[in-house]
Amino acid sequence: RRITTADNRVFAFADTDRIKKKVRKKAKKIPIYNVHNAYFKEGWCQALARHPHFENFTLGVIVVNAIWIAIDTDWNFALTLLDADAVFIVADCFFFAYFVFELAVRFGAFKHKRSCLNDAWFVFDTSLVTLYLFDPFLITLASALSGGDGLDLPTSLLRLFRLARLSRLVRMLKSLPELMIMVKGIISAAASVSYMLGLLVIVTYIFAIALTQLSLGTEFREIYFKGVSLSMYTLFIYGTFLDSLNDFVDAVKAESGVCLAVLAIFAVISALTLLNMLIGVLCEVVSAISSTE
Repeated sequence: RRITTADNRVFAFADTDRIKKKVRKKAKKIPIYNVHNAYFKEGWCQALARHPHFENFTLGVIVVNAIWIAIDTDWNFALTLLDADAVFIVADCFFFAYFVFELAVRFGAFKHKRSCLNDAWFVFDTSLVTLYLFDPFLITLASALSGGDGLDLPTSLLRLFRLARLSRLVRMLKSLPELMIMVKGIISAAASVSYMLGLLVIVTYIFAIALTQLSLGTEFREIYFKGVSLSMYTLFIYGTFLDSLNDFVDAVKAESGVCLAVLAIFAVISALTLLNMLIGVLCEVVSAISSTE
């Protein structure tokens, strides 16, 4: 009989050595890519693009831009730059100019310009700069050419596109390896986490049916347990996430001690057991990946 050493366990996160071997094997398969190898050996563009101060300053500008987006969202109510205050116009022009400059420096550093298409970060940043050009500058230009009467566009939806600029913060993963380890841990534990969440849904479904039937003839049933779907929602919000628990528990306790006991059992299983097991899974996987890295 053929002997196999394959591990087909669902919750394989318990074997930290297996996780470490998996990470090492994946690291060997993926070749190490360094964009600096595609740069010129001489020239001011490549010198600036390689310099760590330039990269750190760019990350600083990205963080400031992320903070400024929140300020712009709270205080800038103009649909286009034509109606915006001067401070918002200056800020948008500064951030856009710097990101274009940074992109031009990196493009000028490539020895073969078509190599920029092989650099995922360059393509990613180019897409964000193009989006920045569209909103607000091209929209403002189109509005000005139309006589300032505005455009028949879903401007509120277009303003949400500005949130895409926050994705620049992903570049911080390159400078903060601790964050990258956490991301890898979440990805590696995705299968085990999905099974744990599936178990939580099954438990919630069972208790939702029970409470829907046990709450017949009570006043709180109309609010919390009128149907199975509403009961599942109630159990998730109040029993699992323990949100605003006082009023909910007091209403149940006043009319049904049986329902209160069932709720207590559900809270112990979901909030105190399954969610803590979920945290344990993530911590175990992140710890294993951290020691391997």
